[in-house]
Amino acid sequence: MIKYIELLKKYGVWIIMVVVAVIVFLKKKKSKPVDLDLSADNVLDDINVSATNMKQMYKDVALGVAHNLGTAYSFYDPRHWTENDQAVFDLLKDLTRNDFKAVSELYFKVYAVGNNLSADLARLLDKKLYEQLPIK
Repeated sequence: MIKYIELLKKYGVWIIMVVVAVIVFLKKKKSKPVDLDLSADNVLDDINVSATNMKQMYKDVALGVAHNLGTAYSFYDPRHWTENDQAVFDLLKDLTRNDFKAVSELYFKVYAVGNNLSADLARLLDKKLYEQLPIK
C-alpha cells in the first residue's frame, strides 16, 4: 500500500495531465451540433404525428426526460452523474400508450441517442416511482 502512495506522489501530476488531455480530446472530437428541433420534427413526421401542439409536447417531454435522467449528456459531463426522479415521474405519469411510444422514439433517435427509454427508466428511476408509472 505504501508503494502505491509513493507512486501516486511521484507520478500524480502526470496522471492528472493525461486525464485532462483525454477529456479535452473527447470534447474536441464531438461532431458539429445537430439541429435537434429539425431532427425531432423528422422523427415525428415518420411516425405520423402532424399536430403542431402535439409535436411540441412530445419534444418537451422527451427532452425533459433525457435531461432529468442525465442520459442527454456525455459520461464526463457532471449533469450525466445526477438525476431528478420526481421530475421524470411527473413528465411521464399522464402519458397514454401512444404518447409514450412517440416520446420513446424521440428519446431513442434524438435526445439520448441509442438509449432505450424503458430500459433507462427501469435502471435509473427509483423503484417506488417506477412501480407507480402506468406505462413502462
